[in-house]
Amino acid sequence: MTQNEVRLANLLGRIMMAVGGLGALVVVVLRVWMYPGVINSSNGVLDSPWTVMAFMLVCLVGMFVLAYFMGGIRRELTGGASASLALSLLVVGLIIAYGEGSTAIHAGQVGETMEIIQGVLGVLSAAALIVLGFRLLSEGGTRRGMAQWIMLLPVLWMWMRLVNYEMSYNSLARLEDGFFGFGMLVVELLFLFKFARYIAGVGIVRSGFMVFYAASTALFSLSAALVSVYFYLVNDGMSVTAHSLTCPADFAVGALALVVGITHLYGEEPIQVEEIELPEEEFAGEDLIMSSSDDDDASDIITE
Repeated sequence: MTQNEVRLANLLGRIMMAVGGLGALVVVVLRVWMYPGVINSSNGVLDSPWTVMAFMLVCLVGMFVLAYFMGGIRRELTGGASASLALSLLVVGLIIAYGEGSTAIHAGQVGETMEIIQGVLGVLSAAALIVLGFRLLSEGGTRRGMAQWIMLLPVLWMWMRLVNYEMSYNSLARLEDGFFGFGMLVVELLFLFKFARYIAGVGIVRSGFMVFYAASTALFSLSAALVSVYFYLVNDGMSVTAHSLTCPADFAVGALALVVGITHLYGEEPIQVEEIELPEEEFAGEDLIMSSSDDDDASDIITE
């Protein structure tokens, strides 16, 4: 990519991250502002969140278009960008370990097998993120294939959360009731899968769509977590129960996605070394000159 193309790609990436981060705040404001008029007192869920849903869908479509035009190949992180990502991985790993460890302990007390599996996978995922953070610090940056399999653990953990959601009563709710929680889990799963492919060096991970998945996760996860905190602070028990799908780990994943997207814009594309092949005629001419010079040297020796 030329220097102008790199600048344009970084500009589009910054716009995507701004839409994801600021869009999450807008969603929080809209849901809190609309809360008194559209809350259902019988179950604590939003009756008519279509305005917020439409806003989030417009953001997703807009970011997808920007990601398509951003393009770009894989970028490697070094220096401050790598250190920022490493520290974020360590903090996020600790948050997930605490939250999912508590989930596993509680599930063990009540005998919920699926919840126990989710909690164990969450703790293992946290360990994988922490290990990756230390590797980034020790090696001074990212490199292709630095984690071949451990980053599949966060993907399996999020998949198990999605399975538990589908097996719960929440999956029977209306679309507008489950849009925020279900959409959050889906984008988190897609982001973690894309991040795992990036770290493992599997397939083609274009920087544009890496930033797209990161911004989408920030949009859904941060807004869902902050709205859940608001319901908790206003002491609305029904709303907290209705948003029980959201947990501190979701805020941690959203924050990690925000850091991944921003630091990715400061990554460097690997230098492409092109092999230069000389035409066969040049090699033939060079061999002919060398053979003729060898013959001349041999004739000189015979003459002497």
